[in-house]
Amino acid sequence: MKRFLCHILGGAALALSFSFSAPVLAQENIAHPGDSLQSIDSYDGTMNDVLTTSVTPVSTFHKSNFVTGNTVTLNSGTPTRVYGAVNFGDTDPLSGNNAVINGGTVSNAVAGAVHVLENDNTSVTNNRVEIGGGTVNDAVGGQAASDVSGDALASNNTVIITGGTINGGVFGGVASSASGQAEANNNTVRIGPGLPVTVFGSNVGLGGGMPVGTTGSTVSTGNTLQIESAGLRVYGLAFFQRFEFTLPATLVSGDTMLIVTDQTDLGTNAVMTVSAAPGFTVSPGDAFILIDGTGSTFSGTVAAASQSGTIGGYPYTLAVESDTVVLRILQPVQSRAATSVPVAGGGVLAALGLLLAGLAAAGLRRRR
Repeated sequence: MKRFLCHILGGAALALSFSFSAPVLAQENIAHPGDSLQSIDSYDGTMNDVLTTSVTPVSTFHKSNFVTGNTVTLNSGTPTRVYGAVNFGDTDPLSGNNAVINGGTVSNAVAGAVHVLENDNTSVTNNRVEIGGGTVNDAVGGQAASDVSGDALASNNTVIITGGTINGGVFGGVASSASGQAEANNNTVRIGPGLPVTVFGSNVGLGGGMPVGTTGSTVSTGNTLQIESAGLRVYGLAFFQRFEFTLPATLVSGDTMLIVTDQTDLGTNAVMTVSAAPGFTVSPGDAFILIDGTGSTFSGTVAAASQSGTIGGYPYTLAVESDTVVLRILQPVQSRAATSVPVAGGGVLAALGLLLAGLAAAGLRRRR
């Protein structure tokens, strides 16, 4: 796991901090080209060429004028970072902010919201990143960091990928705290349908909710990977507790949804669900590889309740086999025919008829 984190995050991702909430009225709608790139002062340095909302200093560090309900959109251009909202100045939480990438190139990171302080609590909830085009390095739905003391919370943040190219780490939420509690809960990474196998570069790692702590406690629960495209390849996979696979219509027996090349960590008792996209068909004996971790360091188990189900009218089993997660289609359970009554032969029927006739005659004699 340590190898995965160092490779994907380096030092850059820990400079982020994000949050998104339930739908709210947007406070600022910023787009580029159009709105200018900015330089933003945080307590540990200045970030240049950032596309984000209007900011003002709090003490000496910058904070978005509104901490909820912002949308920042990149249509073209080459900013270093794109942030839906930032707060490096005080403890106001960030929520309901969006960063949308339709085109252009982001050389460092895109994030729904960033909340970074040195000695206080930080919080990012319900922030979102949407990537439909362009090229980005790291993408984080929301990241909170308390670098010396204080708690950090990243919850219910989302990254949605429907196009473009990603070359770094993709995390629903990241929470880091040196001495407090770091919680990254209920974050989601959604990989949409119909994506080409080139959507991810060779150094991409996927993480749901990543908590980073030095001496404090860390919590990662309820984080989900939703994947609707097949044949994808990533470097690492970790910090998900739930996996939701939608099998595309083009998938045939023997195909693979996701290949992991370096480190695969399913966690303990991962919950996995499988559904079919329109047009997907199966037959008994088909087998599909949901996660191929044979070339990686593999760990984790699948929850017992996820190890069987039904898809396309057929029962299936789902299991870890030689560092792969395999879905196997079974023969349908045959319903039993109605219980049949044995058919007697002609001789038996004749004897039975004589017996019944005799009984009937005896009954008549008694009534006389």
